[in-house]
Amino acid sequence: CAKCTVLNGTIGLVCAKCTVLNGTIGLVCAKCTVLNGTIGLVCAKCTVLNGTIGLVCA
Repeated sequence: CAKCTVLNGTIGLVCAKCTVLNGTIGLVCAKCTVLNGTIGLVCAKCTVLNGTIGLVCA
């Protein structure tokens, strides 16, 4: 997600507007597409930065 807020020192890894599903603010997006069997852990529209589709948001 390009519009993610930096909360952990890394650009885009944490989205401020994401829904909390795992007890940590912004680590899981409710509207993300499920690509790895877990709701919201992977965003389909995220930019690939680490060789894995959607794991890292630019």
